[in-house]
Amino acid sequence: MPYIGARIKRIEDPKFITGSARYVDDIVYPGTLYMAILRSAVPPCEAS
Repeated sequence: MPYIGARIKRIEDPKFITGSARYVDDIVYPGTLYMAILRSAVPPCEAS
């Protein structure tokens, strides 16, 4: 089994090292909407 433990040449490495790789977050579709959620730092009070 010559493949176990052997080094292999990976063709995707130069893209990641140089920063030219494309990630899912880099894909932009026309008309895409974005949303942000802001949570309160103060808990709600109890009305008694």
